[in-house]
Amino acid sequence: MAAVAAAIFLALVIHAAAVVLGHVPVLDGGLVDADAYLRLVRVEELWRNGAWFDATLARVDPPDGFELHWTRPLDVLLLAGAGILGIGMPFERALYWWGVALGPLLQIATIAVFLWATGPLLPRRWRGRAAFLFVAQPAIFLAFLIGRPDHHGLLVLLATLLIGWTLRSLLAPEKAVNAFAAGTFGALAVWVSIESLLPVAVALAGLVVSWTMGHRHALEAGRRFSLAFLIGLIIAGGIERGAGLPTADDIDRLSRVHVLLAAINLALWMVLERLERAYTRRHHRSRPGRCVILIGLAAAAGAAILFLIEPRFFADPMRSGDSLYLSRHQAFIDELQPLFVAPEGGGPDGVVAALVRPLLWLGITVPALVWLGWRLLRTVVGPTER
Repeated sequence: MAAVAAAIFLALVIHAAAVVLGHVPVLDGGLVDADAYLRLVRVEELWRNGAWFDATLARVDPPDGFELHWTRPLDVLLLAGAGILGIGMPFERALYWWGVALGPLLQIATIAVFLWATGPLLPRRWRGRAAFLFVAQPAIFLAFLIGRPDHHGLLVLLATLLIGWTLRSLLAPEKAVNAFAAGTFGALAVWVSIESLLPVAVALAGLVVSWTMGHRHALEAGRRFSLAFLIGLIIAGGIERGAGLPTADDIDRLSRVHVLLAAINLALWMVLERLERAYTRRHHRSRPGRCVILIGLAAAAGAAILFLIEPRFFADPMRSGDSLYLSRHQAFIDELQPLFVAPEGGGPDGVVAALVRPLLWLGITVPALVWLGWRLLRTVVGPTER
């Protein structure tokens, strides 16, 4: 596994270069951005007062404080690591250095999980090369940057676990644990941040596509996934918010809205499974066209139900924030900017910047999408006769 070792070495070299070149001021006691400082302050307050259900930071905007939309899983990870390091040093110092190192450690763990997740798809010699390409993705690498104790690296790790277990639920449908594990990690990822609704949707979409292509066991896998996802969200909501979950109004973190969404999703999979059994009993096999129609109707019905019960889910969760803060602050959050930006001034530098930005963020996705389109075309049309 020389390629894997090379990938990890490359990652560590980039982290070290970021520190040595001054891009990450950890040698001077600094961190990457404001969120990193805020996260450590939040964990320090939790360590001091133990107020698990109170998301308000008293040190920000006193005397009212500032309520964060972040959840507790990363806080627990930071608290546990700092507690171990704190055996030999003050807790605040241990928390700082654990926060500095957490990103690279999560990156190494994600590389290991990535090798496991790609096991059914790639031969051993290609898995190491894929790990090298994984490290070389700028947008993903930023999630693990040294001196950035933020939840983005943890989200990448959980998304990799989610996709790996979903793939195994399709390749080994007789093992129910695969689909249940996928749904559980999906729930954990959404608990960390509702940004993970996207990879959960991608995983479920993969099961839907598999079903429409004639793999009937994908329906059972989708039902198991959805059941574990719903149960996981209920448990996570109870741990995170206690009795506040049933009456919570905010939707920018785990709340009853997301539990309702998971319940509707499970109901739709169960209905589709019943319809599939009734249809195949009568016609002996499933037709992809009918599957697509059923999926469209089910998705429309689910969206209508969710809109009638919880219309806030379709609104901007940050709409209630301070307008001046949002207008000035969001312009500096790179992840919230458009992927394709028109070149400024029309000069060559502006054109290059407009082209480089999507390539840096999409990375290997660009050729991967071309390859995926080609494979789907060959699957639908079939090999060309010579």
